[in-house]
Amino acid sequence: MRSDGLILKIFGVMGLVAVSVHADAGVGKVDYVRDVKPLFEKRCGACHGALKQKAGLRLDAGVLVMKGSEEGAVIKPGDVRGSLLITKVTATDIEDRMPPEGEGEALTDEQVDLLRRWITQGAVRRRTVAKVDSIGLVVLRCGQLSLGLRSI
Repeated sequence: MRSDGLILKIFGVMGLVAVSVHADAGVGKVDYVRDVKPLFEKRCGACHGALKQKAGLRLDAGVLVMKGSEEGAVIKPGDVRGSLLITKVTATDIEDRMPPEGEGEALTDEQVDLLRRWITQGAVRRRTVAKVDSIGLVVLRCGQLSLGLRSI
């Protein structure tokens, strides 16, 4: 019987470790390409993408996100309170909130938390690397995506 109690204690500790690891997963390193860019594309791209840039803001490329809008910088790396983007997506006044009423639902708490963590971590973006391969294709690499274009 004594060994049964020990086994239960071991499994109990293992369960606590598993819960702890799972809880920490949400506060890990945020990756721009994997986490932030898809959020911007899905929730903000219609108004702040390549085809349309309300207020002069583009959120479809990391360098353009950092360029900001007609109002100036929208992201201040490391400074959540000073980042206009967070102010806009958390606004309680429907007139100030992004996305605006009728153009999309408010971001979820999880999505806002993701953006906050990304900014707190320095709003790091991976750079896109372009190179010409051996057969004259320009290969653009960004994260897991590779796109070949014929060079002229």
